[in-house]
Amino acid sequence: MSRQNDEAAALVRAYFGACLDRYGHDPRGVDWQNAAAQRARFAGVLAVGDLDGATLLDAGCGLGDFYGYLRERGIAARYTGCDLSTPHVEAACKAYPDARFVAADVQTVLAGERFDYVIGCGLLHLRVPRWNRWAWSIVRAMYDGCLRGIAFTLPRRGAGHPPVLAAVDPADWLARLRTLSPTVEAHPLDPWGDTMFMLRKQTTSDGGPDPG
Repeated sequence: MSRQNDEAAALVRAYFGACLDRYGHDPRGVDWQNAAAQRARFAGVLAVGDLDGATLLDAGCGLGDFYGYLRERGIAARYTGCDLSTPHVEAACKAYPDARFVAADVQTVLAGERFDYVIGCGLLHLRVPRWNRWAWSIVRAMYDGCLRGIAFTLPRRGAGHPPVLAAVDPADWLARLRTLSPTVEAHPLDPWGDTMFMLRKQTTSDGGPDPG
């Protein structure tokens, strides 16, 4: 990782480590307001595509609860969760022993594997130094490493988020994301004050990714 990514990783581990120490295996242990807020994000990212039978990377998986949500809904995705925080990954492995979890940066995982879908619920929420450059590099890696599409959430500016979070103007991000794909969509996640962004890749007639 670059020096910037190393610095961001250290801040992410410290911040979410403190959440886990305080709340344990609970939505607040990954800094969601409550279970309803967490599940609203989970429900939102399902719209990216048919995850049943698809390979899926849950980037910044935290405690692995998106896997539990998928299983609860009968969605048999071929799931991998990755997170920078080893204690979170260890807790996820304990809670969901039949799932695959790795303690690693999403860009490192995507350097060696590709997935049908890559999702990031809360992956980019924490403000770190030079956040815009850091967040964009991760989104680019997610898009480059997917075969079908990505979905991720960002806090919306003006929604009353604490300063520790990186709130954005959804219109600015829509314009930027269109440089990656014309199919980008943005959907408000209210009353939680987030926006969910989705980008899908064009496919060929046989259902595979369009190489052009």
